[in-house]
Amino acid sequence: MYLRLLTLPLRGLRERLNLANFLPIYLRPLTVLVISYTKPTQSSGNSSTTLLSYVQLTNFISYISIYCMHEASQPIIDSIVNWMEKFVEKPHPSFGNMPPCPYARQFRMQNKIKIVESKVAIWNTAQKQCNIWDDSWEAVIVASTFTDVPTSILNDRVAELNRKMKRHDLVLLEDHPKDIETIDGIKMNHGELVLIVIQRLEQLNRFSTMLKQGKYYNKWSKENLDDVVNWRFED
Repeated sequence: MYLRLLTLPLRGLRERLNLANFLPIYLRPLTVLVISYTKPTQSSGNSSTTLLSYVQLTNFISYISIYCMHEASQPIIDSIVNWMEKFVEKPHPSFGNMPPCPYARQFRMQNKIKIVESKVAIWNTAQKQCNIWDDSWEAVIVASTFTDVPTSILNDRVAELNRKMKRHDLVLLEDHPKDIETIDGIKMNHGELVLIVIQRLEQLNRFSTMLKQGKYYNKWSKENLDDVVNWRFED
């Protein structure tokens, strides 16, 4: 059994599989390829070719895309994506029947969220990601399994980074499993990983301003607003 790549017309395959926007730019040439395998038959010695199904091909390219896009192990990617799908992207009454992050699903489906696993102090990895920031991302999620880092140290290091990065139009938001954050009684934490989310400050503030015009913040306490939103608008 061996793999064989068959080149098909770009337009036809792209229309059928709708993969052009699914892949990062550097992987889009894969949209012109269909993977098949050839296995000799025992009876005639001839070859019979089986074309991988739509689902198999989609899963294959999804697998490649995820590993090339992110800089993290599969368990961390799965954990964060699962949290996003089951909580962050789900509409909830506490947020005016909007998701906790109303834009997360759109950005995730557009492959504009990158997950980076930190093997050192998480704030050092976050600093590096700020230094090499690329506007092709809407957010970079830095994740660490080292949950023994004191919450006070994490908060201080992220606050220090924010003082530096605000002048570069970047903002960092931290999440620690031992520093429980609730809004209207709803636990907001990932719960298993230490996270630092990096985004463009101006865009995040613009989204917040838009959400203030609706019911999204109606059940937020003043403390919630000060901790998550208001400080970002300060000079």
